[in-house]
Parts: sequence; structure tokens; C-alpha cells
Amino acid sequence: MDFITSIRWVVALKAEAISIIEQYKLVSYDHKGPFPIYKSKLQDIWLIVSGIGQVNSAAASIYLFEKSTKFQNSVWINIGIAGFESSYGSIFKVDKIISHNNKKTFYPSAVVKNKIPYATLLTVDEPDTNYSKDYMIDMEGAAFYQTVSKISSHELILILKIISDNSRNEIKKINTINIQNLFKEKLPFIKECLSGYLEISNEECIRNRKPKDFEILISK
Repeated sequence: MDFITSIRWVVALKAEAISIIEQYKLVSYDHKGPFPIYKSKLQDIWLIVSGIGQVNSAAASIYLFEKSTKFQNSVWINIGIAGFESSYGSIFKVDKIISHNNKKTFYPSAVVKNKIPYATLLTVDEPDTNYSKDYMIDMEGAAFYQTVSKISSHELILILKIISDNSRNEIKKINTINIQNLFKEKLPFIKECLSGYLEISNEECIRNRKPKDFEILISK
């Protein structure tokens, strides 16, 4: 049986998107709306650049849902940079999110196991350099998860963060080239992690298919 691919990427920065756009040969779909959108030739892979912040991430996720093909089995991914008192360039999956502004806590599914370790994510509204060894810091994750969990199965939502700054790598040194290099380096890990979610997506697609000759039966 054919393997079904359906992916929706939500990233904050164009620099974070470049490697993904190139890897999947995405082309511009809509740059006249509030957020730039890219899609694959088969319209099975879509990417939106939200801009920084929770409001942007939530709005862009809904906008992408409305604009893209609405497959129930789509894997939704938020990937971006984060601050963390860990090795520069490390990549983590998120299994717990704390929203700083409303103190809500979310627990993304951890059913897919691979070599990428899990870490907690604190989502803030302003850049924060009070780095911790207990959690990563970003500005989009909580809003993305809270929004997408209303339109997708929790098992098909993935949040990945690449460490771009900490007490030894100042946030002011982050630039477009640094970000692009981080994502290019970690792309094989991202693809490996994604494969497990695509397997679940494929199983969900098969499960929801109508039985053979369904249309003929109901027509009678």
C-alpha cells in the first residue's frame, strides 16, 4: 500500500525555513497574505513563516490550515531556535510546555521514540536570557501547540527546538547565517524524527479510508 505523506511546517523565521524548503523542493504559494506560504508540487508538504511571537504562531497555524489541503492525517511541526543551558546546536523534542503568560501547561505526545532527547519548553513573550538547565526558552511553542491541538490529533503534533543561545553563546550573536547552519546540520536528525510521526500519519490515513465499494453500497 502506498505511503501517504502529509506535513505542515510552522516556523518563525525564514532562516529556519531555508533548509526545509530546499530539502523538500517547496515553491512559493502565497506571499500576498499575512504570512508567506510554501508548498510541494504534490501539495502534500506545506510550510508557513509566522514571524516571532505567540500571536503570530497561532494566527499562522490557522491560516495554513485554511489555505492548505485539509488532510486529517497531517503531521504538524513547529521547529525553531531556543535558549537553553545545554550544548550549542543540540536538538530536542518537547514533551512539556509551560506558557509563561497564563501559566498553562501542555504535554505533547511522546509515543514516537528515537535518538533525539526530550526537554521541557518555557514559552515567553519577550526575549529572556535567564537560562536554565531545567527548560528551554522560546516565543512560539505554547501558542502553536494550543492552536494546532484543536485541529489535529495530539499524536501528530511535533515540536523540535535547536539550541541557539545560552550563557556561553550570547543571544545578540544570533544571525541569519548561524541559524541556517544550525538547521542544515540538524536536518538529518529532523528527518529521522519525522519518519516515526509519518508512520502514525499513514496508519491514521488507512484507518479512515472508506471500505472498498462504499460509494456503490450507499448509492443503493
